Amino acid sequence: MTDPAQDAVKARDVFVAWLRGPSSYLAAVARHELPVGATLRLEGHVIETLPDGFRVDGEPGGPRTIDAGRYLLRLSHQNTPAVVVLDAKAPRAAVTPEWFPYDGAYRFVARLVPDAADITIGSTRERERSAIRAGWLEFTVGGVRSRVMALRLNEPGVAPDALDVY
Repeated sequence: MTDPAQDAVKARDVFVAWLRGPSSYLAAVARHELPVGATLRLEGHVIETLPDGFRVDGEPGGPRTIDAGRYLLRLSHQNTPAVVVLDAKAPRAAVTPEWFPYDGAYRFVARLVPDAADITIGSTRERERSAIRAGWLEFTVGGVRSRVMALRLNEPGVAPDALDVY
């Protein structure tokens, strides 16, 4: 059996390594939105934008990352197709998250209370994002009944059984 506190420290270390790595959103230097039906030729690849994803070198699929020499190109599909350019060598702030100490009292096993609905959520971009609310995860913290929403984003590349918690 693993120690939850040690697991939390390991997960934090993995996140910080990713945050400082070449595929982190902190490495993004540009975002180019494209119309559906556009065709790009980049670093020997042919990329076509589709209503529900991309076709890269003839192979359809969802969002993904393509190695382009110094750059990584993240094919994104939040409301509209886009290419996000990631540059691991670009100057950026050295961000180190601050964490609360691990406290097992805040570790929960919660059941999903179904409450399906079509919703929109805010985005870091100027548009809202479409999602399906699956329901609520209910639990008690310090004697206070609480809940968080579980939802699935309606975007290419999101697995049908994937849920995000808000």
